[in-house]
Amino acid sequence: MSINRVYYLIAACLLAMLSSCIMMGPQADPIALLQGKNDAMITAGLCAPGVSNTILGASVSGAYAPTDHFALQVHAEFPFGKQRYQYPFYTSLNMGYFTNLGSNVIIENFYGGGYGNISTYSDPEIFCFGYGNVVRAYTQINCGRINLGRVHGEFGGGLKLGYVGYHSSFKANLSGEIQYTNRWTHGMLIEPTLFYRFGWEHWRIGLQITGSFSPMFPHGLVLGCDPSITLNYCF
Repeated sequence: MSINRVYYLIAACLLAMLSSCIMMGPQADPIALLQGKNDAMITAGLCAPGVSNTILGASVSGAYAPTDHFALQVHAEFPFGKQRYQYPFYTSLNMGYFTNLGSNVIIENFYGGGYGNISTYSDPEIFCFGYGNVVRAYTQINCGRINLGRVHGEFGGGLKLGYVGYHSSFKANLSGEIQYTNRWTHGMLIEPTLFYRFGWEHWRIGLQITGSFSPMFPHGLVLGCDPSITLNYCF
């Protein structure tokens, strides 16, 4: 088989998956970059996951290291207002290992899971909107640099890999037709994150973006983006 035919085959597979893609908002757990025992970081911010990234929600997180290399992290996102089907609620709990490699480089490896409500958009030709619950189990590897200059800059990234299950409750279209469903969709969770923080000795302003590109079986891809701005307090 020629190399051109291989390219055509790959393109055809991608188009087939994208034709039945699902849009979801990923959950942007902050990357704490803890350094040692009793280090902690509390984060509060605004984020915009969901279907169209046009509805804001609030996020609250906390990370704490009871030992020199072990840390716990909790995270929650919730909507402004009562329309949860437009901006769903989500919460997660993580625990894992971190270490300082020297030269202000921190490596973290967390394991955890999350549960919440989630909204989806699929079938682009008829604009089908869905709502249901999501379950996640994953590992996340983070790497970043700290103590950069007088602005106490921190930057880095992470990659979350694992399982995601979505339970669909109902679907609706622009005509107002509602179809109640009771179906599970399973897939592989793939979420990269990039961030930058700057500020003062204890206070930091953070900019973060988390994406999602995850195959779901048998219904194509999960695509999404969650930009967020945060205020962080480091102990």
